[in-house]
Amino acid sequence: MKNILFKITQVSAITLLLVICCTTVMQAQTIEVRVTSETNAVTDKPELENLLYNLQPTMYINVDNTSLYGNDFKIVDCEPSRISLLYDENPSYATVKLIRLKMDNPQEILPIDLARLNGFGSLEYIQLIFEYDACRNNADACLSNLVQEQIIQGDKPVVVLYKISIPR
Repeated sequence: MKNILFKITQVSAITLLLVICCTTVMQAQTIEVRVTSETNAVTDKPELENLLYNLQPTMYINVDNTSLYGNDFKIVDCEPSRISLLYDENPSYATVKLIRLKMDNPQEILPIDLARLNGFGSLEYIQLIFEYDACRNNADACLSNLVQEQIIQGDKPVVVLYKISIPR
């Protein structure tokens, strides 16, 4: 009887050890992707405020072409239909800190796979601008959930900013 109890205790200890190790490994692989409104994110972040509101070296990726303004790009402004180009290796992406996507209708909301953004070694932010009434009544209450559904986590922390900016 003692022998059986000893074996059961041994198996339980090994099982507990495996559970603890696996949980630790899974926690180590969880990368924070913070989703927040642009207004909340800018508070006490002069670097982010500068990036969002001042002139920066920018690469514009449009349906028809790619336009470059400056060198050592800090921003990539990409049309949602061209998001697949962001997954290509491009040495110009290495210094980019912000990817900006503007959507003017619900069909333009596409998943963003952060794990596939390989060339973006300096990426800190993704800005999603909704240029239509995404939540109805010009409110932004649903945007946090809408944005979280579109982000596929990657291997480094990124802050995802969102806002509604409907052109008149």
